[in-house]
Amino acid sequence: MRLRACLLSAWLFAVDGFVVPASRSHHAVVVKAEQPANALNSESTLIYKRWDGGGSGSSANTSKQLLLYLPGIEGLAISAAASQFPALSDSFDVYSLMISSRDRSTFEDLIGECSSFLEGALAMRSMDKAVLVGESFGGVLALALAGRRPELIQQAFTINPATSFPDTAWPRLGRLLVRTPPPVYTLASLAVFMASIPDADQIMDVAGELLDPRRTTPLSQRPLRLARRVYGLFRQISEVAANLPQGTLDWRLQEWMVRGTALTIPLLSTIPVSVTVIAGTADRLLPSAAEAQRLSGIIPDCSVVELRGHGHAALFDTRASLYSIVNSKLTPSQLRSTEADVTSGNMKPGVSEFKLPDANTVALARRAVGVLRRGVSPVFFSTRADGTIVEGLGALPDVDPNRPILFVANHQYLAMDLSLIYDQLLEEKNILPRGLGHPAIFDGRAQPGPLGTFVRDVFSAFGAVPVSGKNLFKLLRQKEAVLLFPGGAREAYHLRGEENQLFWPDKSEAIRMAVSTNAIIVPFSAIGAAESFNVILDTRESLDSPLIGPTVQQVASDMPSVRGGDDLFVAPLAIPRLPRRQYFLFAPAIYTDDINKNDRERCDTLYIDVKQAIFQGIELLLRARESDFYDDPVRRLAYEALSGGKPAPTFPLYVANKLQRDIKQ
Repeated sequence: MRLRACLLSAWLFAVDGFVVPASRSHHAVVVKAEQPANALNSESTLIYKRWDGGGSGSSANTSKQLLLYLPGIEGLAISAAASQFPALSDSFDVYSLMISSRDRSTFEDLIGECSSFLEGALAMRSMDKAVLVGESFGGVLALALAGRRPELIQQAFTINPATSFPDTAWPRLGRLLVRTPPPVYTLASLAVFMASIPDADQIMDVAGELLDPRRTTPLSQRPLRLARRVYGLFRQISEVAANLPQGTLDWRLQEWMVRGTALTIPLLSTIPVSVTVIAGTADRLLPSAAEAQRLSGIIPDCSVVELRGHGHAALFDTRASLYSIVNSKLTPSQLRSTEADVTSGNMKPGVSEFKLPDANTVALARRAVGVLRRGVSPVFFSTRADGTIVEGLGALPDVDPNRPILFVANHQYLAMDLSLIYDQLLEEKNILPRGLGHPAIFDGRAQPGPLGTFVRDVFSAFGAVPVSGKNLFKLLRQKEAVLLFPGGAREAYHLRGEENQLFWPDKSEAIRMAVSTNAIIVPFSAIGAAESFNVILDTRESLDSPLIGPTVQQVASDMPSVRGGDDLFVAPLAIPRLPRRQYFLFAPAIYTDDINKNDRERCDTLYIDVKQAIFQGIELLLRARESDFYDDPVRRLAYEALSGGKPAPTFPLYVANKLQRDIKQ
């Protein structure tokens, strides 16, 4: 791949760019921003048009981040060019794909051509990744590129993406439209575009030229200004229609929209690239607002920006600033360079940069964990494939360098389980799992002052990264052992009376990522931490307190959220009491070899099975510890003090195995 990119970069024009070799019947060429749209001549049906912002420069700016805009089905950049590209050009080297009405590229052809352009353009810049912006059909193409060629893409932004096309009336209406007589087709296509593309605000903006509520234009001049605005709107819509003659529209509906969405939708759940879906809430062409929410539930690392009152041509005017949206999603280091995932200064760890801690660091950490172990006397059990429970972690699968392991568990109170899990996995299996922590940890805000910095550094030293779908997928793809608490902060900071409950998201995307990477899934359950504290005020009670509520609310509002406000990273006010013993039970490993990642129903069922395994493990441990004479902290601590530190025994294995059979029945 690198060789291909270097060969392509050798073809770069001294002024503007390069020609992509024509392996099919069409050509792609880079042109200057000041060249007209009809630069799509008989020799080139795909053009990468460069926008230089000021209109005077012509050379590609290799010091800026590359941004590639992918248009809608019409193949032009009409909606965004005048209103959005000038501002974007301040921070990005902006190119727009433009497609002639003669072009007969398949969807696969477009993926290949865009990939070739990105490879060559990035090689010229000594950068690894570009920013993609796709509108309508271009949003489908951007998502397909993010799924097929994620190594080329920093982030993807989609505006009213047409992924909902198969579920609308347009496949049927489109077939009817392309079969009408030519004169009828011209009028009908114009009528369809006029009725569905402009939104109410855009129409009222045109009408405002006549009404002129601010009285800035003399009455005699208003009809002329109105005529100019109506003509301008009509001309732009006419350009869309002119670039979509019947044969072209018929081809693109079938090859781009029908086939393109069919190829893209299965990729959505495994896209490792961060995606932002920008949706106009008044889109009459497609159900974009609802589709944005649907996509956010499928794409692992996806956020939604709603443009209130905007229609399908959401970027047509300056009411929305694409520049502001894009810049708000990219960190300063991503704008300057795409080489690293680490944000300098904040020490946010990347997925790939992790190096195992040295022996001295591990030894120091384990000595610190030893203090907690002596207090809670943890006991660990694992389960063989036949359902037999054994002491220790001997039933866990060994590390396989060719496939990842995903450990999935409930999160105990105040995350008191975390260091114990790491310590035991290292001791018995020589496994150091990569953890996924709340973003507040990596901002140094998990604890006040220097303590927050210390916590951040400890998490980073042992390979933890901020929790996100993208980071989880990257870790699994690197064949790492990964530790995931789906309940996250919601379980670690659970409210009074919610002990040993699961608060998991409805989405099964983590399991689908595990399936797509052929991971081994190991569910496990834990109890004991919640009973080691007396709760003075839980998180909700602290927020509602008239005395400290405003301060707590301010702290909560400053914290980043992972689950849309359902995971407030605000610790309860609790004081420790004599610690209860902590119990851990690992369920049988689940192998995903025979599961199809595109079988959503099967993945959803597996998600429920994993959750049920953990819930049953919690129930078993709660019942089994009733037979543990040394669960009482006074007896246990006294026994261990008199025995010179020897761990107190726990319930017999036959109790656990009998309960296992009873619960399964």
